[in-house]
Amino acid sequence: MVLYSTLSGCIQYSDLLLIPPDTSVSTYKNSSPHLIQKYDVLHIDMLNKQLPLPNSFEKTFTTTLGPDKLTQFIQLGYPVDEEGYMAYPGISKTYVEGLTLKEATQKIEIKLEEFINEPNLVMSLMNFQITVMGEVNQPGRYYFNSPRVTVLDALAKAGDLSPFADRHHIIIKREIQDSIYHLPLSLRQKDQVYLFQNDVVYIPPLKQKAILSQDPFQKIISYLSASLSIISVWIALNN
Repeated sequence: MVLYSTLSGCIQYSDLLLIPPDTSVSTYKNSSPHLIQKYDVLHIDMLNKQLPLPNSFEKTFTTTLGPDKLTQFIQLGYPVDEEGYMAYPGISKTYVEGLTLKEATQKIEIKLEEFINEPNLVMSLMNFQITVMGEVNQPGRYYFNSPRVTVLDALAKAGDLSPFADRHHIIIKREIQDSIYHLPLSLRQKDQVYLFQNDVVYIPPLKQKAILSQDPFQKIISYLSASLSIISVWIALNN
């Protein structure tokens, strides 16, 4: 009983885990195109050289982004508001939430055909963001100018793994159709894993960290108590 009480007082590995693995999920789609979400910021280039355009096409700035987004993107792109609409100069608001970049581009081009002959737009995502947590040297939220971001790209932004990082039990926290999944990942797997907008990459600690995280004095007391318990049992058995 003394030995059990001593060991149960130690820091448990499960206490160090911020995000537990979801054992019900073993595989997930890796090649799906990015679907536009609320508060995305889109950059649109018009390749047509039929300029100058009417004054109604001058860009107007808006500040409808949520408070946790980088506001400097607003001045360079077109934000998707909280209802899923994007305002583009010269045309009515366009509902783009849930569309791919290609689908949204085609939808806007159809509206522009009323003013421009064969409009040719190129759309890209400006605020693709990934959060990296856990055993990395620089945890935080990172922004990319391309939706093709791998786990290794995110880890490089976060300053690489710490010495206590568990490379084989990484968890990707992802929202899919209003449901949250904790997706398992090992850096040993051969396939490149591409991240989705707003993914959270969590690097759990190795189990050894639970031992090293204890107070040194408490560890000594724990080891002495366990040793005395074993000695007491040995003496009792030999008497």
